[in-house]
Amino acid sequence: MAAKEAIDHIVILMQENRSFDHMLGYLSLPEGEGGAGRHDVAGLRGRNSDYNTYDGETYRIRRLRDTAAIDVDPPHDHTAAVNQIQGGSGPPDMSGFVADYAGRIAQSGGDHKVGPGDIMGYFTEKETWALGHFAKNFTVCDHWFSSLAGPTQPNRMYALAGRAGSVDNKVSLPTPELWDVKPFFAYLPNDVDARSYSHDISFLRMVDGYQAGVDFIDKVCRFYDRAHAGNLPALSWIDPNFSMSLLEPVDKLTSLGQWLHNQFDHLFGDEEPGCPYSLDIDNSDHPDDDIAHGERLMAAIYNALLKADPRLERTLFIVTYDEHGGFYDHVVPPGWDGAGFSDSYLADHPNVGPRVPTVAVSGRLEQGRPCHTPLDHTALVRMILEKFAPDSLGDAPERVQAAPSLWDVLPWADTAPDTPFRPIHRMNRKPDNALRREVGAAAAKALDEKTPYEKL
Repeated sequence: MAAKEAIDHIVILMQENRSFDHMLGYLSLPEGEGGAGRHDVAGLRGRNSDYNTYDGETYRIRRLRDTAAIDVDPPHDHTAAVNQIQGGSGPPDMSGFVADYAGRIAQSGGDHKVGPGDIMGYFTEKETWALGHFAKNFTVCDHWFSSLAGPTQPNRMYALAGRAGSVDNKVSLPTPELWDVKPFFAYLPNDVDARSYSHDISFLRMVDGYQAGVDFIDKVCRFYDRAHAGNLPALSWIDPNFSMSLLEPVDKLTSLGQWLHNQFDHLFGDEEPGCPYSLDIDNSDHPDDDIAHGERLMAAIYNALLKADPRLERTLFIVTYDEHGGFYDHVVPPGWDGAGFSDSYLADHPNVGPRVPTVAVSGRLEQGRPCHTPLDHTALVRMILEKFAPDSLGDAPERVQAAPSLWDVLPWADTAPDTPFRPIHRMNRKPDNALRREVGAAAAKALDEKTPYEKL
């Protein structure tokens, strides 16, 4: 049976601001460096090959063990991403990461745990235990690129609509400038059960026309409820807890936070008091988030999917990241020829951005076999339209129509395994402090047991 017909449920989780080499590059390193020794994945090559130079010093890749180590958000706007990819005046060589991060640290002032070389850091499976589990047992896509060299908002628009029209953030204060795009939800027939689930806010609220009266935007607790009842929607888009980090130019903790809460949650009905899964814990992986919370989120979704479909024979779960977040990656993105960039680049975005971690999880995939096809977020839109609204594909943006079909390029298997998959359990880690231990334990218990906070 063809994969497109076999899969009844598509679940997509898009995390924030990490590069492939930063989160999954360890897969190709030797075990002595925390790696998995895989020769079939285009991960990190080693300290002699993966380095940047800055101010006369060489900064090589280094292992990170603290999941909350990055306490200064790396630069990742369009200008910074171009600098990081381009490097010097010659052909693009991915040599500008340390220089950009050194400038950001200097601007931030104060005392920090990080130094310029930490932008070259990588985690191992000990830290990325859920993402690493998916990469080892399912399909890792080692050539999945962000759709443009730029920040969160335009890349998420590419994932939702196949186009952006801007390389930088649009939502601003005091009046939001919303995105004028047509998300894939607008193409779907009425009989397709599609839902956008959020923790704090739904990113779909950033699209013009999706602020009020949208009945398919719901809180993430409803996703878990339906999964545990064996009643998954045909399509589930899941936004993590952004912790107000996706709107960077202003104070996240005061005016912006209040504005977002009032405008997108309270006024437009995207709020559900007492929902045990609407946790006040940053789990998007956006620096300076602790990635341990993001791993727990991935595991919670995966475990819930196993409740609904134990062999994942009818389910496809994709985890990806909106953009690289300023972290080192060694692969020059397709389309970068070193000739510089004209004004037309800003308008049309012909060149993709750096690689992002992406895994595809399904019992219908050949377990452990990677996908090397160059992809970007427009492949998500194409996959959804091909499955649920094939007659609309010709009306989608050109980038979507030109994207490879995930129904063709992922390593699909004819049948699912005979036995159910085992749930992922949290790996032990030393808590950063007593408060993190207490909150993390309460959150994990609520996620695992559906226990309301007031009963903990």
